[in-house]
Amino acid sequence: MSKNLKLSYILFFAFSAIIVAWRTLSNFFNGVAINFVALLGLVFVVVLICLKEKDLFKRIKDHLIIAGLFCVLELVIYFACEFGYGESLFGFGVYQNVISFLSILFLSYLSFRFSTE
Repeated sequence: MSKNLKLSYILFFAFSAIIVAWRTLSNFFNGVAINFVALLGLVFVVVLICLKEKDLFKRIKDHLIIAGLFCVLELVIYFACEFGYGESLFGFGVYQNVISFLSILFLSYLSFRFSTE
């Protein structure tokens, strides 16, 4: 396993941990902007690593697609919470719980792939 592949797995583990702990982090930081910027930063770093090493992109293309999908899903939460719509609608809490559950599944998939690499 190459150094960049290990680094990308570490970054993806951090990515899924941020999504799982989204509510706790948003309560701690009084908003979701730091969470969302952290997600985008982690995906950006992984994309830069993949651009540097083409073989790595072939191995973790599915992870990048799932991470991009999570970023799009969290974009909805970001706009809802930062512009004040999240407090009035209970559905956004349920929506975030569903995303957190999907992130736990992604974390288990990452663990499986990491152990088999």
